[in-house]
Amino acid sequence: MATAIRGGIPICYPWFGSVKQPAHGTARIRLWQLSHYALTKDKVRLEFSLFSDLNVIEAKMAMVFTDKCHISFTHYGEQPAQVALHSYFNVGDIAQVEIVNLPETCFNSLTQQQENVPSPRSITENVDCIYSAEKKQNQIVDKVLNRTIQLHHHDASQLVLWNPWHKSTSAMSEKAYQHMVCLETARIDHLLEFGESVSVEICVNG
Repeated sequence: MATAIRGGIPICYPWFGSVKQPAHGTARIRLWQLSHYALTKDKVRLEFSLFSDLNVIEAKMAMVFTDKCHISFTHYGEQPAQVALHSYFNVGDIAQVEIVNLPETCFNSLTQQQENVPSPRSITENVDCIYSAEKKQNQIVDKVLNRTIQLHHHDASQLVLWNPWHKSTSAMSEKAYQHMVCLETARIDHLLEFGESVSVEICVNG
C-alpha cells in the first residue's frame, strides 16, 4: 500500500483513529478508480470508486467544483463504518486564525476527557478535539491571508479539529503546523450504514 500524505482531503475509512492498523483505515492509501466525469463551462464533476479485491464496490466519492467545492462520500460496504473527510486548510499563520461557530464542549483526544472550550477558538498548542456536529456551518477566519473559509457539513455527527503544534508528525516538516489547520467532517460514533453519505461544501471568501 501507498503512504498517506499530509494535505488535501485524505479519507479516513472504514475506521477512524488507531483502533486498528493502519491508523485511520485503508482508503487513503489505496487506489481509487475514476468512474465518471462531467465538464461544463462552470462546473467540473468527478466520481471515484473504491473496490475490494473481489471487485465489489466499497465506497464512492463525488467531487463537484464550481465557485465552491463539494465533496461527498457514500458507503457501500456490508458492515457499518466510520469515516472522516480529513480536510487540510492552508493558513497564513496559525497564531492568527480563529475557528468560528464550534460548540463550547468537546472530547479532547489528548487527555481523553470531555472539556469546556472557548468559541470562537484560537489554536496555541497541540489540538486534537472531537466536537458534536450540531452546528452545521463553520468559518476559518484567517487574519494574515485576509480571507474566510466557509464550511457547510451535511449528515455529519462529529467534527474533528487538529493541529499538531510542535509535536513531531510523520510526513510533516518541523514548522508545517504554522500554516495549516484541519477541520474534519466525520461520522465516528454514528456509523455509516450501506448507502448512507456524508459531505462537506467549502467556499473561500476574500
